[in-house]
Amino acid sequence: MRFPLVVMLAAVSASANAQAMNLGRAAVAADSVPSSVQLAEAQGARFPIAPAAELSQYSLRTAQFPGTSDHRCVEAGEAFRIRSGDFTVAGFSVYRGVWHTGWGKLNWMPYHPQPANPGQLVVRATRLDDPTKQWIFEREGGMAHAPGANLDYSYPSAFYLPSPGRWMLVATAGTNWGCFIYNLS
Repeated sequence: MRFPLVVMLAAVSASANAQAMNLGRAAVAADSVPSSVQLAEAQGARFPIAPAAELSQYSLRTAQFPGTSDHRCVEAGEAFRIRSGDFTVAGFSVYRGVWHTGWGKLNWMPYHPQPANPGQLVVRATRLDDPTKQWIFEREGGMAHAPGANLDYSYPSAFYLPSPGRWMLVATAGTNWGCFIYNLS
């Protein structure tokens, strides 16, 4: 008799956990989601590149991370941290394993944070192996970190990609732009 109760409690717990996740929403035409790497990089080329004097302390400390400062898409692979354009993202190394448990989390760190007016992080996700599958994830504001912390500002985001596949994640926040290609299997 205890077994059904345990199964029921596990189902309720999983449901509560799923509600805490940002499940995003299907994209609509007004979202301007790029359907290819070429279109994403063309959008990225229109974002301004801030002068070095305006970079955050975090961005100056993270020049050694793999990736590029150019507004180009990068293969995220299993990198712990990787840079594209104006973002470093942490968490790709564990995303797949966590995703299979019903969760997903990445930490987006902009190179040109605006802590007084952080704005919204928008991640436009396109499945490159099926470009009709496009998804939007949004996160209001971010987190400022105390001086001396490992990073100055970030957008921790718990979001769950809707299916396995080869995903292109294009992130924007204020003047920050980045593009990451991730194979979720």
